[in-house]
Amino acid sequence: MQQFDEIFKDLSQQRMMTYKNFLRLELDITYTDEQVYNLYLWNEIISSCFWNIVSRIEITLRNHINDILREKVHKDWLQSDKKSTTKVYFQPFHEKQINKAKNKLLEKSQKIQITNDRLVAELNMGFWTSFSEISFSYTSEELKQKKIGWEYFIPKIFAGYIYNKPELDKVRYWKNQEKIDNLVTKLNMAKEIRNRIAHHEQIFNYTPEYLSEIPKDKQGDFLIRLQRTYEHLLQIFHFLSPEQAKLHQHNYHHHYTLYLLTSSGFTNHLGIDTNSKIMLLEDFTDYMMSCMDKESEKKSQIIHISENSSYFGCFIPMMIK
Repeated sequence: MQQFDEIFKDLSQQRMMTYKNFLRLELDITYTDEQVYNLYLWNEIISSCFWNIVSRIEITLRNHINDILREKVHKDWLQSDKKSTTKVYFQPFHEKQINKAKNKLLEKSQKIQITNDRLVAELNMGFWTSFSEISFSYTSEELKQKKIGWEYFIPKIFAGYIYNKPELDKVRYWKNQEKIDNLVTKLNMAKEIRNRIAHHEQIFNYTPEYLSEIPKDKQGDFLIRLQRTYEHLLQIFHFLSPEQAKLHQHNYHHHYTLYLLTSSGFTNHLGIDTNSKIMLLEDFTDYMMSCMDKESEKKSQIIHISENSSYFGCFIPMMIK
């Protein structure tokens, strides 16, 4: 269709070829241009759903790290020129990011006061996911009084972390560098997804390293990988803030994400399932009332709604476990 030729040109033929190849090679579908465009829209929606939780992870992580270091080290811990008995040692990567953040602030205004809070807001997610590479020097008295070190900080930053034995010594647990490395790996996965979405890349073909065991030669395996990825994001979110994670799992975005990651949610959105219902608005109202009045089998099928011979909208069932 002519309209899709223009749209694909706007989005770039090279970019759209990735979507065409995915439908043809990964899903073995003889696609239409409309289905290619619908896949593009589906990827945008899933990216938006993932962004909701990734952005919360980023904001909560940086605020928790900043709060604990302001309390235990110095209120201006990001600015090494400030006097503090406890010294903070950054890796070259961190120093580069801090200087970049300072320059960005100065670009906004040469008169701007560079504060710790402003630097926190400017630093990218990679700075915060590599927190464990920041080190400290301190006196024995400081260690005794302030309990300085990541083994002391992590239990407070990740208050919702789930331990195999609730009564275990958390400080001793986090003295194990392998435990910290595993935590950082999970955070880096969230960072990778964040960067892919921010750069408008596809996430339907994204495979985190820890999910490499899931085969790619079966239809629907990409949905399993995305489902597992979403589960890991929820886990990280819970580690950082059980309260926020619980609220997130009760809102619309969460259930919408779960639905879109099902086979029926995907095929309905692409228009592959030709059995989707078209229902008049007044009939849909009666349908919903009947569902409330009696126990009915849960449907995973999308319902398109029309009114006065025009498309009104659609009802997408929530896949609530």
